[in-house]
Amino acid sequence: MAKTASETQTKAATKSANAKTTGGGKRAPSAYNKFMAEHMKQWRVDNPGRPVKDAMSAVAALWRDAPENPNRGQEPKKKTKKAPAAKPARSSKKKLPSSSDTEAAE
Repeated sequence: MAKTASETQTKAATKSANAKTTGGGKRAPSAYNKFMAEHMKQWRVDNPGRPVKDAMSAVAALWRDAPENPNRGQEPKKKTKKAPAAKPARSSKKKLPSSSDTEAAE
């Protein structure tokens, strides 16, 4: 008896079932993103030729005391180092001579 195609086995049904639902596109930029975009432009104009790393550090320092910052006046969170991952134990097995090695030695 031959199988008949059901709705879930057709190519179109499978494609729609596997499609991800994104929920409507990109999310709105946060207050930090807006602040950085606005102030980075001005910092780059005032400091041409300086590295981006300097720009990010300077503008991030401005963000700490900015009125738009919901955490203004609070100390930044302390960074903790991650524990190193456990390495697998090496086997201490010695290589045994093979039969061809013993024959060649004789």
